[in-house]
Formats: sequence, structure tokens, C-alpha cells
Amino acid sequence: MSATPAGLTWRRLWDDTAAQVGSRAEARWLCEEASGAFGGEFGDVLDEPATDRMLAHLDAMLGRYAVGEPLQYVLGHWAFRRLDLMVDRRVLIPRPETELVAEVALAAAADLLATAGPGTVLRAADLSIDMATAEELRGHLIAFKGDGARSLRCHAEVAGNAVYYLLTACDQIELAPLGEVMVTGPAATPVHVKGLMDKVGVRADFLHVGAFKGAAEPLTREEPSPEMMQTLEAIVDRSYQTQVAGMVEGRGIDEAAAKAAIDQAIVMGSDAVDKKLVDGISTWEDFLAESTEGSAWKRWRKEDGA
Repeated sequence: MSATPAGLTWRRLWDDTAAQVGSRAEARWLCEEASGAFGGEFGDVLDEPATDRMLAHLDAMLGRYAVGEPLQYVLGHWAFRRLDLMVDRRVLIPRPETELVAEVALAAAADLLATAGPGTVLRAADLSIDMATAEELRGHLIAFKGDGARSLRCHAEVAGNAVYYLLTACDQIELAPLGEVMVTGPAATPVHVKGLMDKVGVRADFLHVGAFKGAAEPLTREEPSPEMMQTLEAIVDRSYQTQVAGMVEGRGIDEAAAKAAIDQAIVMGSDAVDKKLVDGISTWEDFLAESTEGSAWKRWRKEDGA
């Protein structure tokens, strides 16, 4: 394909790109990536001319797209619910169908809680969720309990950061024998490979627009910039404060005790009971029998194939 002429505005480039790829939405995503202006910011630069480096970036992406490379790989990142995931050929592309499955699961959980009786027993087994999903589900659990007319009793074998945060909405938490609460707290470990690239004679060349836009830093810097450190610290601190608040509000312990548990990281058995992270130790079978008092209970399953 021929190179894009210099001096064009992003409004014109958006139109031209849409004509090439056949979609104004995909054309906008490509132009946003090339310009470094996303969302509302892109609207602010529509009548500004693109620089030579921006045009080169756009041309390179269009060339990759033209030979059939998936748009997600071309852009280098893709949204999945509340997350913006970095993607390349080493990983599977986040699919809309998978996102739909997550939405269906969350809706199913909300439906289950809306139709549940005065008490519900929840087993958190093999549950793999992030903090954002845990917060959403936790909100449904709290709404289910309402003003206390409904009770929620929960059981877990292993409860990591997100799962334990979810369980703090429960009125009672019991842990399996040899189970553990793993509230290690959030962490961010940026990996920078510029030093390795220097040794093999490879130089990364990226267009950097905005001090806080640091996606290319692992390839262009040996350590995070001050702005990226500020961003990472804000993300980690928000997650940490969310975890602590859940423990304080849900378990009735003070902030110092919550932070001490996170500092300990792995709390097992009777120690978890002593620290009031859980209420007791029992197998799932014994917990279920005690919670239902021998009365009939039902499994809930969505029957429409979802």
C-alpha cells in the first residue's frame, strides 16, 4: 500500500482509514492508537495535522492489518470488560464471546440471588476472578442481604485476595481443614527488557504522546518513569485500600488487624479463626448440613444453554 500523504488532519485520516478497512469504528481505533489520543481526546485533535511519525505508525498498522493480522495484535491491546489487556501473538485474543460468558455468569449470579430464599449457602471453590469482578459480585451479595432479612453463609478451601474480598460480604465464613486465607495484598512488577535489547543490538522506536502513556516503557526504558511509578502506585494503593475496607466492614476487625493479616499474607486454620478472618473450620459437607439443618436445598442451574 502507498504511504499516507503528510499534512493531513486526523479527521481526513479517519475517513481515509475507514475507506481502507471498511469500518469507521476500527478506523477510529487505529487512528487513536497512531495519534496517542483516545476517547474524548481524539475528538479534540480531529482538525490537527498528524506528524510524520504518527503517519508512519498508522501506515505500519494498516500494512499489518491489510495482510490479515488481527486488529487486536495490530493495536497491541484490547478491552475486556473493565480491563485493557496488552496482547500480541504470544497470547489468545480476548473474544467478545468470552466477555459475553462473563456477563452471563454475573447476570446469572444476580438472578440467583434475586430469587433465593431467606438464606443462601455459597461455596467458593475453584473461583478465579479479579478484584473488579469480585467487587461487582460483592455488591450483588450485599444487595441480596438487604436490611438483614436474608443471611449468607459461605465456605472456601483457599481464598486469595479477590475471593476473600468477595467473601467479606458473607455473614459467616468457614474454611476447610488445611485451607488457607491468602491475602497477600496487591503488587505490580513491571518487567523492563531494554537492557537485554541493548545487548543484542535491537532498538525499540515508539511514538510517545503524553507523560502518563507508558505502554512502551518496558522496551524503551530500563526502569519505570516517575509518571509510570505514580500510576502503578495509585492502582496498587486503590486495590490495597479496597481490600482493607472490605475486611474492616465485613469482618468487623480494625484497620490495623486487617493490615497485619495482609502483611502476614498466608493465614491458615485456627490462626485465621483467631484473627477473625473466618468464623470456623469445617468440611464442605459438614458446613452444608449444619447450614441447612438437614432441610432440602436446591442447586441452581441456568437451563438456556448459557
